[in-house]
Amino acid sequence: MAAAEYPADAWERLGFALETRRIKMGYKTVAAFFAARKAYGAPDAQVLRKIEKNKRTNFDRTTLTRIEVAYGLEERAITRFLSGEVPVLLVEGESASLAAKLRAAFAARGLDTEDVRRVGRTMNLLADLADEVNGGGDEVTRRRAV
Repeated sequence: MAAAEYPADAWERLGFALETRRIKMGYKTVAAFFAARKAYGAPDAQVLRKIEKNKRTNFDRTTLTRIEVAYGLEERAITRFLSGEVPVLLVEGESASLAAKLRAAFAARGLDTEDVRRVGRTMNLLADLADEVNGGGDEVTRRRAV
């Protein structure tokens, strides 16, 4: 699937997840993050701002890889997150243990990966409907479903 083919809500969740990751890494601003992480191949600060704020969704694979390296993510973490394969961005070295925990939790509830994707899509649809009913977007509520 090409990067721009992922749902808009997936890109919104990705932006929030990357912003959260940057802050947890100790960088309050994108500029500070870029200054520290450019040696790791981070794209320029403008690109980082655009992905964090969901202002652009047409990133090529090379740019996504550079973003993954800069944020200390597993290889292909972004595309796996956008596709709904995993519910969180996988930090380098965490995927094996997290994947095992998720598989066990899903299996204990009789769920498979597609069930989890379906639930995620349903949650996002409900958030969109709530936004319409309430007359506007409630980003705090919406972002809690990330």
